Amino acid sequence: MLSIFQVTDDKDEGYRSTQTISGSRTLSNLRDTPNSISVLNRELLDDLMAAKLSEALFFSVTGEIDVNSERSNEDLIFRGQVAAVRLRNGVTWWGATSDTYNIERGEVLRGPQAFLYGEGTAGGVLNQQTKRANMRNAEKATLMFGSNDLYRAEFDVNRRLGSKVAARLVLVAHHENAFQHHTKRDFYGAFGSVNYRPFKNTNVNFEVEYRLQDGVIPMNVLTEQYSNTDRTPTLRTTLSATNSGRTYIPAAGLKFDGVGRLRSQGIALVIADERIWSRELNFLGPNAPKSSKERSASIDVEQRVFENFNVAFNLTYIDIEKYTAERSGGSASSVYRDINPTLPGGAPNPYFNELYTEYAARRINSRNFITSSRLTAVYDLKLPFTHQKIVGSALYNEEEPLPDFRSSEFVDPQSPLFKGTLQNASTAAAYAANNTVLGQNFFYRRFYLKDGDRAEITRGGAIPGESVMMRDPVADGASGILAGKTYFTPAVGVGIDGSYFGGRVHTLFGWRRSMFKQDPYRLLYNAVTGEHFRVFTGTPSHSKVIDNSWNYGAVFYPTKLVGLYYNYAESILLSNGLGGAQLTPGRLRGPGQGDGHEFGLRWAFLDGRLESNWTYYISKNLKNNVNPAIPNNVRLELNPIFGAEIDPNGNDTQSSKSSGIEIETTANLTKSWRLTWNIAKTEVALSDRYPQLIAFRDAAKARNIATPATDTFLSSVPEGTPLPGYTKWRSNVVTMYQFRAGALKGFSIGGGVQYRDKSYRGNLDVDRDGKAEEHWSPGYTLYTLMAGYRTKIANRNVDFNLNVYNLFDKDYFRSFSLFNGQWGDARNFRATARVQF
Repeated sequence: MLSIFQVTDDKDEGYRSTQTISGSRTLSNLRDTPNSISVLNRELLDDLMAAKLSEALFFSVTGEIDVNSERSNEDLIFRGQVAAVRLRNGVTWWGATSDTYNIERGEVLRGPQAFLYGEGTAGGVLNQQTKRANMRNAEKATLMFGSNDLYRAEFDVNRRLGSKVAARLVLVAHHENAFQHHTKRDFYGAFGSVNYRPFKNTNVNFEVEYRLQDGVIPMNVLTEQYSNTDRTPTLRTTLSATNSGRTYIPAAGLKFDGVGRLRSQGIALVIADERIWSRELNFLGPNAPKSSKERSASIDVEQRVFENFNVAFNLTYIDIEKYTAERSGGSASSVYRDINPTLPGGAPNPYFNELYTEYAARRINSRNFITSSRLTAVYDLKLPFTHQKIVGSALYNEEEPLPDFRSSEFVDPQSPLFKGTLQNASTAAAYAANNTVLGQNFFYRRFYLKDGDRAEITRGGAIPGESVMMRDPVADGASGILAGKTYFTPAVGVGIDGSYFGGRVHTLFGWRRSMFKQDPYRLLYNAVTGEHFRVFTGTPSHSKVIDNSWNYGAVFYPTKLVGLYYNYAESILLSNGLGGAQLTPGRLRGPGQGDGHEFGLRWAFLDGRLESNWTYYISKNLKNNVNPAIPNNVRLELNPIFGAEIDPNGNDTQSSKSSGIEIETTANLTKSWRLTWNIAKTEVALSDRYPQLIAFRDAAKARNIATPATDTFLSSVPEGTPLPGYTKWRSNVVTMYQFRAGALKGFSIGGGVQYRDKSYRGNLDVDRDGKAEEHWSPGYTLYTLMAGYRTKIANRNVDFNLNVYNLFDKDYFRSFSLFNGQWGDARNFRATARVQF
């Protein structure tokens, strides 16, 4: 008996997939599901030679990857908004976006999905479905090599071990450098799956995995902070003890105290001019890690209780440990001009008028222990006029995140150069005092662009007797570590997946109640003893019940060829907790929430060999956990007016709204030809901005008190302001044709196209006329050439494939904001050999 909780790839044809479990968590026809779901199946992943799912997402209808390469995880962007949650087999997955070696397919659930999965944002979520053991003997080996010293080997073997047991083992080893200096990624993975069917109606799946990534992090392109000084030489900043200190220039061996030195000023636009910032530069050096260890184990038990009643239970355990580098300090994100004609001792400055960046080296180690369980029960109600799948579920998620331990390079406390004295006391007052002292003792490394980023000057490492890597409580903030606390997110839900009038109408209705609970303490650090201590807040355990999380939608087929659909769903981001304080005392921001509406048409011709989905959507991330900044001058103005009525440390909220159209088409007109094409238009804007701040301003006016600073700020953040980071128009094509007869039998030819319209970066007054202008990154089009040959060697099927990406070596810059961007890859290639044993 086929499981109603699992998809089988037997139904996939070319790039077209007809089944999903991401609609109601039970097996359904993709076309009959009101939710917008795109499938990246194995055929597409193989044709694109995608080593990571994120590489294939570039070709999905609204999928994009944030270009902030210094994050430990890639941010996925759906419908112009960050998709903060990933799933694996329907369970929240906080690991990195999966390497494809053990992934059967990715399902992009566009829009909110709270009823289905509990965790998510208005943009959507990515569900990664793993390979599973089955009852067919098969083996496959894949070898890949390519540009940037890419070498990769995969081995996948599946064995039927008897009438009731099957096992599968998948292994991978991967090495790859990048065009940026020092950057690399070594990845090793081992995945095991066992399928056991002890009884006729019982299906058990076990999975275990170990993944090791050892990499060197690439560096973002920095922003400029020199143009204003270049125009007006009197514009300059004097460095203080809070943003400067002991400074070391490795290329020249110079060391000095930077406090009191002068620093240039600019407009903070990202530097997209390679005459200034070469795309290969990486001042983080060869010892800046971007590494992780991930261990996971899960069990799925499916039981058919009786003919119309099925239950499934899942238990998943994940242990994720990450190591990464970070730049810290007041000059870490920009490039400055050295406007000091002399060194501190009075000698001529050899770097006068040269551009530089500097930072204090920081290392981050984090670890999460996650246990998730889910019980799902499905009753098939079959009546003469309808078929209803009634789905009930109970979920329990517990996450124990160890604190993010940050270590930075400081002046050695035993050195006479160390400023101040550390207090040996485990109290909140001593913690605050020590942070003040440590904040004046960061050890800064300065790199001038003209010296380059060669390994001998960027390698880093403590200097005996002068600097030391030690725990950095300054990075934890004044409140200490708040995130390293166990939290729980239990939930219950019920849904109905229905079909009427011989399949002419399909409906999906769901309700869910979710809860968040977290321990009520904060963790502080004694910088002398090196020990952590807890400080309890004295308030009850954080908890919040979210009622009325709904999902409802329908698909109506007026003819067999055309379907009309509507869907409404809500999103909840529970794992972010209740958030920080609002401006109103005693109020927390609450979990991030959102909702979305979708309207669309679905076309199917030639028995589904040509399908097209047309969608218009409106998705909204509601206020709550969104934290827009409030300037200090506004706080200083309002605090004396309202006193205890306003929280001086609180923040306000705002929402973001995305709307647009999506068209996605797949074609398999013959067995030899497959194609997928999509196009989408997106608009993203901010709304419901600063509601509490507006209320306080109005209350001040009611008292006849002027608030000029608040008025000026609110006028600068109007409703409808575009949200940086979205591309208005984007389109993708992937196609492949295989010759099955004639002189070219066995050969295949295909390609891909990625079109990107201009991307919105933000508003900024660059020409200094008192009016901010909109800034956009230029659009671009990239072409991929794909070719292959299928033959037999020693009676084994062998496929040779070659892909050339960015075929015409297009120069392009991917930017998601005024302050963040990354150069795209130049022309590069990958070649594979796949052997079916």
